[in-house]
Amino acid sequence: MLRYQPPKSNIWGHSLRKMKPSKERAAADEFEKKTVAKSVLGASSLWIARVLADKAIGAELIQQFETALGKESKEGYFHIVEAEFETAFGVLVSLEDELPKVRAHVLLSRRVKVQEWLINGVAVPTASILSWDFGTRPGVSTFLQFNDRREFDFIAAAFEELKICRLNEKHLKPMRRAK
Repeated sequence: MLRYQPPKSNIWGHSLRKMKPSKERAAADEFEKKTVAKSVLGASSLWIARVLADKAIGAELIQQFETALGKESKEGYFHIVEAEFETAFGVLVSLEDELPKVRAHVLLSRRVKVQEWLINGVAVPTASILSWDFGTRPGVSTFLQFNDRREFDFIAAAFEELKICRLNEKHLKPMRRAK
């Protein structure tokens, strides 16, 4: 068994530069369609912070999400379920061209627990996690597990082909066996 474990300095994952949420979501969906046979959704959240342009604009931004989600935030933070994720994502996409001007930090996170990879059309077990971050600092955190090098190569090629990120093979390590 192998695990893909970047160093602690990369704990926040792979930066997706200035990728707009709509483009990132399309790439994430395509990646999961191509490589994931079975998964469950984990926790999702929305966080709106550091509105540098104008505090009134920040309050208005938080209010837009509160109205759409039908609940109040806790100082700009929302714990959300899957249906609320889709609603929040719709609001985020409607604002994606305006967010750079507002200079706010908006982070909509979605965690996917991968139970089976789809490697060349064959389902293989895994205990991997992908955490997609949409918003002003898009990224994907990868906590991946593989049965062998061939699986890693397949997943790494899919990330690269879709121009999401590049997995660095130096972070691929054998898993320690429990004694």
